[in-house]
Amino acid sequence: MNNKEELWEAYDKTSPYCMTLQEFIDFTQYVRCFTFGKTDILPVAYDPKERKYLVEHSYLSKELGARVVKDAQTINMALGYEMNTIEFAVKDGVPYAIDFLNAAPDFERDRITEFYFEQVVEKMSRLVIDRALHGNIANTWPRWEEMLGIGAAAGFTGAPRAAQAAQSAPSGTAKR
Repeated sequence: MNNKEELWEAYDKTSPYCMTLQEFIDFTQYVRCFTFGKTDILPVAYDPKERKYLVEHSYLSKELGARVVKDAQTINMALGYEMNTIEFAVKDGVPYAIDFLNAAPDFERDRITEFYFEQVVEKMSRLVIDRALHGNIANTWPRWEEMLGIGAAAGFTGAPRAAQAAQSAPSGTAKR
């Protein structure tokens, strides 16, 4: 793209799809985060050029790792995602979230390595069992009304009946 007119011309050709415009980040590091619930984040070194995961436990510095986890949690809380993969391109020590709308991530064993596959299965199993047994009363989804300032969060209509009852009951009256 060289000007605004070329941008609009290219954008108009994408109909009916929703597109996101973003700057290319000439990264020095790239990390993909597997997320379980909104806050359990597993950052993984990823090589997008080779399209493969790397088992490198010291890939990120302690500070950069903490920043990536915090940013991934913030994105999940805003989107209301219970599972996701969030990709960060790191340039000059700054993580840029470049892909974060993967609510049905690819957890195929051969792609994510045996090491990460075992962790993903364990974490996702715990999450699913917890949600099936208890729902998630404290973090309803979606929260768009609340985020846009047009009302209280409506909650997830597919939540377990016990969770729905607790959400709609006056404070302190729902049985758990």
